[in-house]
Amino acid sequence: MESTANNLYGCLVRVENPQNIEAFADGLAYDMPWAYNAMGALKPKTTSGTMSAKFKTRNCYYSSSNGIELSFSAPIVTLGTASPLSMNGQSNSELSCGAQSVTFSASGVNNATSYEWNTSSLTNAGWSVVSQSTTSLTMTSSSNSGGTLTWKAKRDCKEEVRSFAVTRPAPGSGAFISGDNSICSGSKEYTVTNLPSGASITGWSHQYLSGNCTTCNPITLTPSGSGQSFISATISDNCGTATKSRIVRVGTYSQSEMALSINGGSNTFCTNQQVQFSCTMLSNSSSDYQWQVYYPSGYSGSYDRNTYFFSTFSAGSGSATVRVQNVCGWPSMPAAYNFNVNSCGGFRYRASPNPTKDQLTVETIDETGKLISLQDAGPNQAEFTYQLVNEKGKIFREGTSRNWKVETNVKGIPKGIYFLKVTNGTDKDQQQIAIEE
Repeated sequence: MESTANNLYGCLVRVENPQNIEAFADGLAYDMPWAYNAMGALKPKTTSGTMSAKFKTRNCYYSSSNGIELSFSAPIVTLGTASPLSMNGQSNSELSCGAQSVTFSASGVNNATSYEWNTSSLTNAGWSVVSQSTTSLTMTSSSNSGGTLTWKAKRDCKEEVRSFAVTRPAPGSGAFISGDNSICSGSKEYTVTNLPSGASITGWSHQYLSGNCTTCNPITLTPSGSGQSFISATISDNCGTATKSRIVRVGTYSQSEMALSINGGSNTFCTNQQVQFSCTMLSNSSSDYQWQVYYPSGYSGSYDRNTYFFSTFSAGSGSATVRVQNVCGWPSMPAAYNFNVNSCGGFRYRASPNPTKDQLTVETIDETGKLISLQDAGPNQAEFTYQLVNEKGKIFREGTSRNWKVETNVKGIPKGIYFLKVTNGTDKDQQQIAIEE
């Protein structure tokens, strides 16, 4: 069209009887430069049929023709739509592991004049091309790598593009270790289930257990200690190597698993100072706890599963012990924590009874545990103030002592753990109070 349009010359172009052509209207005249560019890139209005027109040039006043005209007619051709690609005749994009011959197929596209395969993603992953045609490509795969293949059908400046992403299974795909969640005594078998075809076990690992082999499946395991064991199997197949693991409880809890800690970190504290012994390594969901405190003289204590709350008004040494039950039962030996209590001087405060459900009495005592009266303290010593709060700081009871003593009714306060805060000038004390229904 462009070479023919060069034969037109004049000032204006009149268009007659345009069919299926964008930009031109019947009987109108257009400036020659604009018309020339439009005729060089004619666009059809439809996807089929014929587009045609007659172009006549005229002088700049549109008064007469200069005798130059051009007739144009061409069939409308549209590039068809490409179908999805397939691999070995299937749409499934996952290819089993191992080097093998693979054929990709495409369907011809109507009115396409050329085709193009792009295999760079696969060849960079170790694949190689064996043969190819416009609609078929055969390659030899790598052992376990995938990639993306692209195919194009073209006509002039139009193209249809289709891609196919090849995936490979993960090593040991679908395999898992089956067996009981605990071994309390005797021996038990553990099996790698759903082992892929051609795969093998190259090794087992486990803690607190002894096994009858290193590469068998199943494996028989017998307790050789106690603790949380990670049973692992290493699997090798055409896709590579993978490790499958599961957690198994072996025996009762060990002393190290039940190890105790104290808030503040020091095993030495003062009289009337409430401390917390915690079995922090174990979940609070363990079935049950057995606490025991050994101390030579009076003390108060309570526990909430994995935490024990302790206070005493006398100096000395002692120990706290705990045993924790699991699916295998109670351990024969508890975990222990030894501690020392010193008389640190100053005023201290004793709250009793603890736990309580009716009345709570708060009294002032010295480092020996003796009650301090107003006469003992002297006339210039002020009374103390107190607050009974929950863990969020909400105040349930508060007030000021009379003659260095407080008696308050706790009926109606919900069951739970509360904190008694006592203040006298710079002297401050806090104790944990358990309220029962």
